[in-house]
Amino acid sequence: MSAQAITVDEIERTLVSKSPWPQFPHRLEARYENDRAARRTRRMRASLLETAVVYNCFLVADFLLVRDMLAFSFALHFFLITPLILVAVALQDVRVRPIIRDGIVAIGTLGIGAQILAVFWLTSSPLAHHYQYLIMVLLVFVNTSQRLPFRLAAPASLLLGISYAVAIWTSGHLTSAELWFAICVTGGILYQALLSTYELERAIRRSYLMRLKTALVSQRHEAAAQRDPLTGLSNRRHLDVTLERLFTPERERPVAAILLDLDHFKRFNDHYGHVAGDTALKRVAACLATAVRGTDELAIRYGGEELMLLLPDTDAAEARALAERLRQGIEALAIAHDALGSGQIVTASFGVAVAPAGPMPAESLIAAADDALYAAKRAGRNCVWPHDAEPSARLLPLMPRLIRQGLGG
Repeated sequence: MSAQAITVDEIERTLVSKSPWPQFPHRLEARYENDRAARRTRRMRASLLETAVVYNCFLVADFLLVRDMLAFSFALHFFLITPLILVAVALQDVRVRPIIRDGIVAIGTLGIGAQILAVFWLTSSPLAHHYQYLIMVLLVFVNTSQRLPFRLAAPASLLLGISYAVAIWTSGHLTSAELWFAICVTGGILYQALLSTYELERAIRRSYLMRLKTALVSQRHEAAAQRDPLTGLSNRRHLDVTLERLFTPERERPVAAILLDLDHFKRFNDHYGHVAGDTALKRVAACLATAVRGTDELAIRYGGEELMLLLPDTDAAEARALAERLRQGIEALAIAHDALGSGQIVTASFGVAVAPAGPMPAESLIAAADDALYAAKRAGRNCVWPHDAEPSARLLPLMPRLIRQGLGG
């Protein structure tokens, strides 16, 4: 599907559309074809193989009714039509446009009809008037078992019906009464078959739209449940889901966590009020969101004024450099913090930790980042901890003990 996702509004507009043609707008049609491609391929392959078997069973009718054309019919069956059906089976696994793949199936159906009508027209058997019933079977078959889209089933069926009328009219095998009766019966079958195809396709497409709408609404609700409503960042629920996915026993890549806390933010709220505090927090969160580079990375509101970045495939040096850029970026926002004195601005303290590849509880990474953040505050705030380039993954198991010993101050 295209980068621009299908929206619920787009589906709803299509559902209420009065268009009689069973086809969606371009982007939604592409999504429909993509979503049903695998299932349709399996069903069409089975249907075509069924067609080959049933079609060759028609030779019994040739033997019983038009024995003078048996050799000709046998040659058409096994040297033209059946190979064409098998080509259509093979093409089900080839990445071609659905209209081309279905078009070949329609052409194969017309080929079967042409063979039946050719034998009927050329035979001199007195039982030929019974042979033309096979066209009626074919009309039902193409509109039921094969389930061609209506845009192909309609022209293929109409062409088959017109060819049938011409063939029986010019063959001389039927009396006038038989001729008109056969045309009326076949016309009724053709009408009912096409009506059924039309209504079935509309029902299938409407059912698809309803399922897609339900799925998109569910995804939207799930996404909303994983977002912090104030900052728009991921929330703790999203963090927990992502940690569960990343931290598996066979994990082969490092995962970094950057935990930051706005310095003296309680005093900011007390001085300016919570509305101003929320505005400041949203500005900092927007700065943090710009650091997210891929779908696996998360910017999270961890709690209160604590924010976090979760960064798979990131080592300690990269995480610390990013944290330093963010620290400078928050300073560059120059959010006034006069509660600390004239000219003071909002700053943040950062704790960085990295879980190396291999089995490790996710809680250990979060605890190490939290301990590093505590150390940054002990070191004077508005800084990144660890200060040096020492890989924090090596310090991760030792961090709580180092803090307790005062080595982080």
